[in-house]
Amino acid sequence: MGRIVDGLVKIISKTVETTKRVTAIKAADNGTLKVVINGDEERTYNHVINTVPLGAMQVMDMTELDLDYRKKLAIRRLQYDPAGKIDMKFKSR
Repeated sequence: MGRIVDGLVKIISKTVETTKRVTAIKAADNGTLKVVINGDEERTYNHVINTVPLGAMQVMDMTELDLDYRKKLAIRRLQYDPAGKIDMKFKSR
């Protein structure tokens, strides 16, 4: 799966950062979002795409986002386990 991300990074024209641990996503001014990295570094973005599994989102602080009940329930109930993984098989490397 890492190779897919590496390939996408090569074709996206803007700077992409990977391997960052997001510890919180908070509401900021003017409808923007603050992303907290490793608990101390804050960055503000107009648009955030969060692609981590819902089970991993349980450890992120998102209390300031005012998520509705159904979204909170989905994050709380879904776990990251082998049943949630995707398997891809290729004929060659």
